[in-house]
Amino acid sequence: MKSGQFYKLSKLITGFQNIPSALSDTYYQKMQISDGYKDHIQSLIELSENFTSIDDLLNSMNDSQKDLCKGLVFLWYTSELINWQTLRQTNTNNLSKTTGIQEEYYEGLIWKAIRAHPLGLSGGYFGHWKYEPEN
Repeated sequence: MKSGQFYKLSKLITGFQNIPSALSDTYYQKMQISDGYKDHIQSLIELSENFTSIDDLLNSMNDSQKDLCKGLVFLWYTSELINWQTLRQTNTNNLSKTTGIQEEYYEGLIWKAIRAHPLGLSGGYFGHWKYEPEN
């Protein structure tokens, strides 16, 4: 039940309605075992049940929920979970992160947002770069 609510929250805060439900379950489990996230994820899920607008939801969040929301969006877009202690840093080059597995990287929402294939996964066969593009 909670993973379904997490899926709904994820769609609301990422802005994407077509996100993989299996990946949502994986990310929910990651948050359930991650320091800081596990302490605040339930309150954010419960709060989000009352909203259909991301703006209204953001205006109703406390600072910890906003931090969690930032981490969740970053996770969905990059497959990297920012360690809770570094979420409030403004320099994203120095964030401490846990990297996701290859499949999570390929499913990152960043690729849908920029309408590109994931770096390292072009869809071409090995050696295709040797030939001139057909289009």
